[in-house]
Amino acid sequence: MTTLTRRGWKLATPMWFPLLCVAVSVLASVPATLLLESRDGAGWYWVVVSPLTAVVCGWYFVRRPAQLPDVRGVSVLLTGIAMVVAAQVAGWVYRGEWALVAPWLAVGLGLAVFAVALRSAATAAVALATVGVAVVVGVTEPAHGYAWIALVVGLTAAVAAGAELVRAESGPAS
Repeated sequence: MTTLTRRGWKLATPMWFPLLCVAVSVLASVPATLLLESRDGAGWYWVVVSPLTAVVCGWYFVRRPAQLPDVRGVSVLLTGIAMVVAAQVAGWVYRGEWALVAPWLAVGLGLAVFAVALRSAATAAVALATVGVAVVVGVTEPAHGYAWIALVVGLTAAVAAGAELVRAESGPAS
């Protein structure tokens, strides 16, 4: 497990920052999409925000005092790149019945790989929520499906970020 030392105890790789980035970017996408007034508005928002978020999260991990072992670090890097590309391609190219949820499924699967590689239960919860809400919206096709997905994913990521931050700051249970 990736660890770093702080005040005499060890912390797992802190996932609070990437989860907070996910929460902020996803929740901000709803008003941004409304301001851009179209389905393609969400696409343009994500063209800018998803690579920016990926770079910021990459910077966060690179500057950590302890780094991931090579194999897991490479798998996280490749998964991050694949997740951004797959979500972008699905959002711009795919026009089938599940066009709204296809990018979210790519993100949820990428987050699941992150959860395993980084051994993060909080990230696993966000991955499960992302895939789950995407499938429910894909099947039920509710009004404002995008907003429902963003609300569930964003709030789950915010709660997970808070839980990770509390866990990181409190240290291991005695």
